[in-house]
Amino acid sequence: MGMWHWTNGMPAAELIDTEIDWVNDDCADDPFAGIGAYYYNYRSAAVASSPGSAWDPLTGRIYLIYALKIEYTDIYDDPTNFSAESFHDLFGMYSDDDGATWSQPVNLTNNADEEVENYFVFTADRVANGKVHIVWQQDDMPGHFNEGDPITTNNIRYAGLDPESFIPVMPDANFSSVADIGDVTFTNLSTNASGCYFWDFGDGGTSNEANPEYTYTVAGTYSVCLTASNPYGTDTYCDDVIVALPPDAAFTYSGDPIVNFTDLTLNDPTSWSWDFGDGGSSTLQNPVHTFTADATYTVCLTATNALGFEVYCLPIVIDSVALLAPTADFSFTISGLTMSFTDLSTNDPDTWAWDFGDGGTSTEQNPSHAFPVQANYTVCLTASNAYGGDTYCIDDVFANGIHDMQIEEVEIYPNPSTGAVQIALPVLDIDAVNVYDIAGKQMSVNYNVATGNVFLHAEQLAQGTYFVRIYAGDKMYIGNLVKQ
Repeated sequence: MGMWHWTNGMPAAELIDTEIDWVNDDCADDPFAGIGAYYYNYRSAAVASSPGSAWDPLTGRIYLIYALKIEYTDIYDDPTNFSAESFHDLFGMYSDDDGATWSQPVNLTNNADEEVENYFVFTADRVANGKVHIVWQQDDMPGHFNEGDPITTNNIRYAGLDPESFIPVMPDANFSSVADIGDVTFTNLSTNASGCYFWDFGDGGTSNEANPEYTYTVAGTYSVCLTASNPYGTDTYCDDVIVALPPDAAFTYSGDPIVNFTDLTLNDPTSWSWDFGDGGSSTLQNPVHTFTADATYTVCLTATNALGFEVYCLPIVIDSVALLAPTADFSFTISGLTMSFTDLSTNDPDTWAWDFGDGGTSTEQNPSHAFPVQANYTVCLTASNAYGGDTYCIDDVFANGIHDMQIEEVEIYPNPSTGAVQIALPVLDIDAVNVYDIAGKQMSVNYNVATGNVFLHAEQLAQGTYFVRIYAGDKMYIGNLVKQ
């Protein structure tokens, strides 16, 4: 479809493409969709018809003006109606190379969608005073057949068109957005667009609506782009949209019975609370937890951010506790210079190696050993099985053991304490000061002695309850300390 033209020197007539999909709400780029289809109503006139032309002797430019049917403008609002006729607008285009190429068609009247008919255009053959002069018939009935007496029912219009009137105006895409948790409302602010829009929401979602609403399922910053169109071309505008959502908790795990947990929570959690189902817990994002018995545990992660929290649980099957290397430990009692040792190692060791610190050794699980003299001995136990070994030592076993000594209680001040404490003693010569946790493990704590007082640096200790033993000659002074 189009118009044929010929001029001197051309070997044959050429077709000018004059069709344009002016109403393109469906984004189909089909200039014939929505036009009253029964051509007899137009006396079989083409979609583009009633041409006129003008020549500019100063620039050599050729102007072409014609009437074009506009889609979806019939009075029945139904282009399939047998009597439907579309209204016309006047369009213009130009050529600067003697008709070899032509500009895009531009709507010069742009009122057919207001039920105004523009037809029977007459164009002055020359551009005068820099303007293209046109006269045409305008009325309020579509088509141009059987419209009555043109003197009483039709209006004759005139326009002097500047060259700028024939320049296409490109669309200018723009939008704003408002986010409500994951729901974002977009407002189209595009100008010079004719209703065909394409939205890319940055997460794979799209829309052709003018003002869409979109729901994001994952928090983040998304680059949203709107492409606005009109018959002359397209323009794209992009902007970042920040989406905040409550956490969507999830995790994976690996290992047995030492299990590594990996947080997979979406939507930017800021804190984590783990319940391992065996009494253990953690606030780390990706904790490691050792289970001590074979069972099925329900492990739950609570992930939290400023918008809320979510709990996610999984069953964890533990069946390999026996495959752990031992954790060595022991206790002992003293009778004179003889000590009896009891193995407390976990994870089923099957071999034991004792070093008593005086040159003596043993491979028994629970040996006894006679020391030559009371002195500072370090006793070590190495417990092993097929999966590895571990060594545990106690320094100065005679000072740490319970034996035939006079035991007196002492007062510790302040108690409870958050820092250093003072212990008043009736003696000046102190042999050793030892601190143990409630499991009997000796702690490393600095202290100093001055004029019968022991100053213990308890700020080095974690919160909890501790036992203090002070050795002075044949006496042992004991007390309990609560660290806050």
